[in-house]
Amino acid sequence: MENSFFSGSENLYKYLVTVGILLITLTVYYPLKEKQELEILTIKIKNELKILEFKINDNKKNVDILKNAKSGITSSSLILIQKSQYENSINQISCENKFLELESRKFYIIIYGIVFWLFFPLGVFLIFYGFKKWNSTKKIDDEIRALEKKKLEVEIENLSRNP
Repeated sequence: MENSFFSGSENLYKYLVTVGILLITLTVYYPLKEKQELEILTIKIKNELKILEFKINDNKKNVDILKNAKSGITSSSLILIQKSQYENSINQISCENKFLELESRKFYIIIYGIVFWLFFPLGVFLIFYGFKKWNSTKKIDDEIRALEKKKLEVEIENLSRNP
């Protein structure tokens, strides 16, 4: 009687159980880990956006102050105005890129949620189905072995009576 993990007709069901456990493990670990990292990055990006918006508003105020100055605009103040406008343009582009990155991350967070709810129940189903079938196949194999044992006992008894 061979009693190994890799023997018998229940190997398919052992494989289903293993795949189910693997699906649950990977479905819980990887998407939730990625989702958490994306949410942390989203918070950081939102903070960067607030800082950039503050810089843009501050630069706009400085430009307005320089433009509305009563005294004549000198070349140095003109350079300051151009520099502030240039910084505003760069900050605006940076803000737009951060916003696009945020939108992209929201999409991936949704995808990871879908992956979780798609594969987690599948993994649970495979585990229960695999265990149920594995158990029934194991019982059938045990019954076959018991019948073979009885058959051998009967043959031994017949051989001992009829030498």
